[in-house]
Amino acid sequence: LEDGAVRRAALSGFMKKFWAAWERGYGTAEDHPIMPATIDAILRRGYSKEIFECFFRSMMADTDVNICQTVADTVEYMEGSAAMIGDLMVPILMAECTPEQRAEALPHARDLGRAFQMTNFIRDIGEDLGLKRQYIPEEFCKKFGVILSEKNHDTPEFKDLMEHCFTFTDEYYQSAQKGIAMLPGTAGLLIKVAADAYYKIHEEIRKMDYRIHDRRARVSFAQKMGVAVKVLGVSGVVRITAMELF
Repeated sequence: LEDGAVRRAALSGFMKKFWAAWERGYGTAEDHPIMPATIDAILRRGYSKEIFECFFRSMMADTDVNICQTVADTVEYMEGSAAMIGDLMVPILMAECTPEQRAEALPHARDLGRAFQMTNFIRDIGEDLGLKRQYIPEEFCKKFGVILSEKNHDTPEFKDLMEHCFTFTDEYYQSAQKGIAMLPGTAGLLIKVAADAYYKIHEEIRKMDYRIHDRRARVSFAQKMGVAVKVLGVSGVVRITAMELF
């Protein structure tokens, strides 16, 4: 990794260009290749400034050592790294719905982002440690007497910690399912496929006896297709595949 000061300077430079583009109402390719499309999408959707302030706070936290000490630290980080994706997606997926319907779905959409992010945190403990980051809060680790930096996944305490993290994350998935049920048409079904497939990462970690430092837990293509068929039916999978291909 580059030095933290270098990463902070690079991100600060991008943020300066982003906010300048925000203020003038358009982005240029000279600022960054994605800037014109990004600013255009923001203005068309009417996204708030707070969404991106929250995002940049979390990204800035990752420019140096980032160890979450408490559950509150982890949740605060997720507000900008994951929960805000719900704020971006609800206006798109529920464009034809009423403002009241979108407002009702939004907390659950944010929880879907948190659910996905927590699954990533659990699966990627070792990888994150290598980047000088720990998103599983020390508060959890101390409760079970686990020192994550030791990378010892063979103890009963580590397995108990993993199960505690799964239980914590389950609450986000359960909330997310309520929001998914509010999504209209095919969008809700496709998001449900994604959520159900991602949740299976927890099952894969259990199958490998929590040995997350040996290899990365993955959900196979066959498993993903099984989830898709369960949610959409065979005809639904064929229809959507045909639409994508043709």
